[in-house]
Amino acid sequence: MFSTKDRRPWNGRSRSIGAAAVSAVSVAAGLAMFAPSAVSAAGGQPAPTTWPALEAEAAPVVGGGGADAAVIVGVEAYDNLPPVRGAIANANAWYTWLAKARQVPARNLRLLRNKEATLEDMRAALADAGNAVGAGGTLWVVFIGHGTPVSAGDARRRDGGLVGVDAQAREISLTSRSLGRGELMRTVGEAAAARRARPVVILDACFSGRTASGDALAKDLQPVLNMALAAPTTAVELAAAKADQAAGPLPKAGTMVRPAFSYLVLGGLRGWADGALGAPDGAVSAQEAVAYARDALQTLLAGNRTQVPDLSGPGLDGGLGGAPFVLAKSGGERGPDLIAMNLGTGSGAAPGTGEGSSGGGFDAAIRAALEKQAAADAARAEAERVAAEA
Repeated sequence: MFSTKDRRPWNGRSRSIGAAAVSAVSVAAGLAMFAPSAVSAAGGQPAPTTWPALEAEAAPVVGGGGADAAVIVGVEAYDNLPPVRGAIANANAWYTWLAKARQVPARNLRLLRNKEATLEDMRAALADAGNAVGAGGTLWVVFIGHGTPVSAGDARRRDGGLVGVDAQAREISLTSRSLGRGELMRTVGEAAAARRARPVVILDACFSGRTASGDALAKDLQPVLNMALAAPTTAVELAAAKADQAAGPLPKAGTMVRPAFSYLVLGGLRGWADGALGAPDGAVSAQEAVAYARDALQTLLAGNRTQVPDLSGPGLDGGLGGAPFVLAKSGGERGPDLIAMNLGTGSGAAPGTGEGSSGGGFDAAIRAALEKQAAADAARAEAERVAAEA
């Protein structure tokens, strides 16, 4: 179904995503907010300065999901492991967006929360969704919970596992009660190929063997350093972090705790990421969604945590290049003003005092933002000059 020779996007659009087209979404949206009268071009509304509770705010209807199917897994309260706070809220938000904004038929959606998310339940839900997706639709899998490194059948190799709710805090249990990432990719890839659909996997979990606080997930589990997972060949994967990094909570969110990556990607689909790699065009690609999440985390974490979201899959050039893989129409929402959050005028603490902020890191983030914007402006000017001479 996938071909690296066919560089056209699935919706027929053709767009070049090169270095000259890259702009900093966190900066482009945010720097204008230094002017008190800055407003959104769409509707004349200022950008919000706090993270909204996506599970409670209706998203604009975009449609396009009539042939889709999805499995959404959110595990917040594990039986024997530390909790993943906010996982249920994010899972609910994803379910609502798919059902009401994307308009996926409710019969094609499987939502597994906490006790419902055993290894057997996840396998059964994947089978159901694989049978339900239609030709031309998207088979979505969203997992929000713990991940773990597991053996990939060779003692020298490692894979990732999506930890079921009943896993114990022992390496043997984490391995036996987790859904292997390799198994997941094969399952959705085969189902999508049989139904002529597109498999999209969004993993808000990490496979380093550590929790977001840096502690080992199990006492006898050795955290993995410098591990690189094989890129999937049968599905497009949006991952919360590199294989040896920890996936953590949304920064500058005050008392609202949410796993960062699944929250930011969903916000991106609502419109926040449209234009993250160029001019807005009314659609959000996988590349744009990951670029937005990267920029938001880089801007707001200010060096307190290293979490670099990743994108991989057939025809994606191992990163954010290649033909755009369009996920959905944009909902047209404007994302929160990241610079205002860093300045302490949003929901987060004042600069230098709150999570994801430090005195020197904040100044460095502002300098980096200005430099990034200047580079983008220069690239845009050069592109306009070349076009005028053509």
